[in-house]
Amino acid sequence: MKYLLIIMSLLISSLAMSTDTVSFNYNGTIENESFQLRSQKTHIEYDTRMERTWCYQQVCRRVQDCRRVCRGNRCQRSCRGTRRVCRTQQRRCTRQVQVPREVFDYDVEANVNFTFLGRDSVGANEAFTLSLDGEKFGLNVSSSGKFLLVVNSEQKSERFVGNTKFIDINYNLEVVNAKQFFKLSQSGITGVSLNGNNFEFTNANVRGIEHHVKLLKDKRVGSDVLLYEGVISQGDLRSTVNSAGNSENSLNVSKYIQTIPSRLRIVVTARPKLSGANVLNEDVLNSMSATANWLFKR
Repeated sequence: MKYLLIIMSLLISSLAMSTDTVSFNYNGTIENESFQLRSQKTHIEYDTRMERTWCYQQVCRRVQDCRRVCRGNRCQRSCRGTRRVCRTQQRRCTRQVQVPREVFDYDVEANVNFTFLGRDSVGANEAFTLSLDGEKFGLNVSSSGKFLLVVNSEQKSERFVGNTKFIDINYNLEVVNAKQFFKLSQSGITGVSLNGNNFEFTNANVRGIEHHVKLLKDKRVGSDVLLYEGVISQGDLRSTVNSAGNSENSLNVSKYIQTIPSRLRIVVTARPKLSGANVLNEDVLNSMSATANWLFKR
């Protein structure tokens, strides 16, 4: 058994060695970067082998069920039928084991190209890590939290030349300076009220944002009932800029739900408007958004 464990550990080590990684930092001063990664596609097959080991067998027999019975000073042995007695017996034996074996399929080569767009990206410090494990490509970004990396387009093609699989990947990224969006999280959402059917709230006056709303019927017991969820269209949200330079917003909730319940919960989030775009460092979006969760009783 110990030999099987050793073989498994060696196999895992050999698989780990087939992964190729490349790291680079984008600092806002370059427009194009290209990288090449190499790996091998393999699969696992199992060989059947015989292995010497210890086997254990339970051996049982029946013996008389006797005990000593005493009455006064007189004792005698009394037997009533038989009982089953078992013990474990150890012996040498052989058994079949499945031993994994890595089998080579073909070589893999990935050519990865990045195009960066953005007029105000100076000061960026975005750490990219690329990996190729077999034919599986991976991309990880450790962000500075000051920029959004929006994927304008991602193109991937594959082809075989001989016994080598070539993977071409092209990223077109928009680097968006997120400085303005931090005003949302810093000021939050204030001035929340429900006047009739109009839900009113205030947030920082920032261009390029959208508002996501959830309308729920609040239940005293159990889970709330979702009545509506979505992004508020510009035509449904009336906004004015107050004397402090913030945006005062008003939404008629009756446009989204026909009957307003006596206990209405409204969750509204002001966030960067990305139109469903893929953001490589989406984990930083929470620090660029503001959310309010209010319960109104009528």
